[in-house]
Amino acid sequence: MEKKKVLIVDDEEDVRNLLRDVLDYLGYETADACNGRQALEILSEQDFDLVMADLYMPEMDGLSLLRSIKEESDLPVIIFTGYAVTTTTDGMADLGADGYLRKPFMIQEVEKLVAILCS
Repeated sequence: MEKKKVLIVDDEEDVRNLLRDVLDYLGYETADACNGRQALEILSEQDFDLVMADLYMPEMDGLSLLRSIKEESDLPVIIFTGYAVTTTTDGMADLGADGYLRKPFMIQEVEKLVAILCS
C-alpha cells in the first residue's frame, strides 16, 4: 500500500520539523515548504493527498495558498495558526478549508484530522 503524502507549509522550521516527525512516525510521506509560494511550486511538481498550512506566513499566507489550491483542485487543506483569530472551524470551512487546528495542537488532534482527510 502506497503511503499518503502530506505537504507541510509553515514559516517556522520547528513547526515543520515537529509535524514532519509526527506524520512520518504515523506512516505518512511528507514534504515541506516555508511559504505558500514555495508550496505551489512543489504542488506543481508532485502529487499530494493533503496540505497542512499555517495561516500567517510571509510572501504568501495560508488563505492565499488555500484559494489557489481550491481554484485548481479538490485537494484537502488543513489551516492552522497560533494567533488568536476570531475565525472558527466553521468560518475556515466557509473559506474552503477542510480542517482547522489551533497551535499549540495536540498530536491526537493532528492524527485524527489527517487520517480523516487522507482516507
